[in-house]
Amino acid sequence: IDQPGYINKFYQGYAVATYGPVHAGTNDPFSSGFEQSNPYPYNPSQAIALLQQNGWTINPGGTDTCANASLCGVPAGTPLSFNLQFAGANAITSEVVAAEAASWLSAGINVATTSSTFDAVLDPLPTCTGSACTWEFKNWDGGWGYWPETYPSGEYLFQTGADFNLGSFSNASEDGLIWATNFTNANLDAFASATAALLPVVWQPTASQIVEVQNNLQGVTP
Repeated sequence: IDQPGYINKFYQGYAVATYGPVHAGTNDPFSSGFEQSNPYPYNPSQAIALLQQNGWTINPGGTDTCANASLCGVPAGTPLSFNLQFAGANAITSEVVAAEAASWLSAGINVATTSSTFDAVLDPLPTCTGSACTWEFKNWDGGWGYWPETYPSGEYLFQTGADFNLGSFSNASEDGLIWATNFTNANLDAFASATAALLPVVWQPTASQIVEVQNNLQGVTP
């Protein structure tokens, strides 16, 4: 995800890059150095090389296909195509998703995008279970705020079976790290770094909130 480019072009600078679960900012005391370092920088050429190394025939601007099933992990001839539904609540979200899909297509990753309401995107999402469930791809435009429990320990989002774990992400090591942030004196570094590396979600820029209050209005606090 070309977060710096999208922040400059679509958000006019009013956003910060997000590379992990704890906080979208460079000076947050809870965020780990690894999380802040952008572990997966935007690099289409490296993406193409990685696909080739894993058995895919590249078709830039079209759809890649699996040439070597033992490397791809899917049957030979499988197209690298997906459907992505997103909550199109505003123009910026639509622009970012379109830009992302275009960049993926340059590497032959064909992602068809459709927009719907926030509720429509979230409500039909079933719990993924069984041996056939290896991963899911879902995008929502709500962002996430750690509130009212403001300590960003992640159990609502990434713990197995959590209420807002909408893609059924499950990782035993991650569960242990989350547990440690809640019930021991462990800080958030190990959890933040591990989650940034695991990529349970595709990290997106976090928009800044702009609040304007008329200067002669009394009794209001932004």
